Amino acid sequence: MKYIYVLLFLISTNLLISQSALTYTEFKKALLNYYEEDMISDLIQLKPQIESSQFWSWDVGDYTGDGYPDLAFVTKDKSVSGKNLTVTLVVDIDGYLVKVKEFQEKYVELPLEVGIAIKENTCYVTNKIKQFHWNITGWYVENGNFKQRSIYRTEKHTAAVTKESLIDFSKSIAEERIVHSSSGKISQINKIQYFPLFAEFDKYQSGNQNKREFSTIQYVESGAYYWKGEEDCSFTLQLTKKDDFLYAMIDVIDDSLVAGSNYLSVDKVKISFYQHDKSNDGVLKQFFSTLQKSTIQTKPIKSKKIDFEFSLGDFSTTKSFVSLPATTEATVDVIKTKNGYVLYAKIPFSEIISDINTTSEVGFSISVFDADSDFYPEITTVLSTEDYDDKTKISTLVIKPIAEIYQSYNNLFVPQLITNLKKYGY
Repeated sequence: MKYIYVLLFLISTNLLISQSALTYTEFKKALLNYYEEDMISDLIQLKPQIESSQFWSWDVGDYTGDGYPDLAFVTKDKSVSGKNLTVTLVVDIDGYLVKVKEFQEKYVELPLEVGIAIKENTCYVTNKIKQFHWNITGWYVENGNFKQRSIYRTEKHTAAVTKESLIDFSKSIAEERIVHSSSGKISQINKIQYFPLFAEFDKYQSGNQNKREFSTIQYVESGAYYWKGEEDCSFTLQLTKKDDFLYAMIDVIDDSLVAGSNYLSVDKVKISFYQHDKSNDGVLKQFFSTLQKSTIQTKPIKSKKIDFEFSLGDFSTTKSFVSLPATTEATVDVIKTKNGYVLYAKIPFSEIISDINTTSEVGFSISVFDADSDFYPEITTVLSTEDYDDKTKISTLVIKPIAEIYQSYNNLFVPQLITNLKKYGY
């Protein structure tokens, strides 16, 4: 697992072996291998007390993706007391070093327990929570937003068992492994692809994968023999929330529509929700809250299934309608396109969860039925949001009151924008 390799890389640095810090003069001399002296002088503007700081870990590398070296370092500052260290992340924007994030981390025994490594366009910050318990947080820049990429945690749960947890915000995937410490054998894996809800379609963070595409064989639930590829049947999904409703936009590519009420087999869409058994609820909550829990979670049980089935109509005299459940306030609208159709579904949260103002996790899947024959139901392909290549993975809809709490982020250009607006009298 690459996150383990990052941890090992940090532990093997020369700084850790020497168990000593650099002075600012030594640090500045090392930076001259990467930056011109006038750029290095930007650091004094960003961190006025930097000349008296001790530098315990640092790295240079590109985590903005623009091909230019960025910087991150860990310091012990005179103005900060106790075992608190300051982590500073600095990026190169148009030839200037700009501070994008600064925060405190505590060490347990040695300052070297808080470390930096930049690789694969990501800046990783490692810190020790306690004995046999480490966190690694990844940061990166995308489309002008400085964001968390991932949070990885490893801890010794018992004398014989280690638990590894990872949430990847850029892929909207969470994973948990239970490992026997002595043998390294994995005894349990829980994987979740989660769907975070945002306020509107056009106001989302790209790193959260608000728009998902399902167009490969791993998402074919049934009828793989009849599936000819992406042009035959595939779909993209966008989810959002407004007021007390969940909105789903499903853009389906279908090379041969079979729609109407007089056929034995027709194209349709089904959205299913699974209200998890309470004893197994909360697989993701440890990631989205304090990240300090140490309980071993188990795979949620799919129970209390709620199906919403949407019929397309015939795109003429018969409008699209909700065929399941029999009684519901859900609505649907379908628009025919040159490559298939777009389905807009509106489902009240009251029929899915009990309280929209609290964090909820709901098992979730969407199935698109592609009928290739009017009268032979068996010649039907079903594409789903479920990954059938990985049976350990389940899908969960994460519903939170505020979108920003899914991951920490800030826009790099907002401060300069505000400065420019003030300059022109706004």
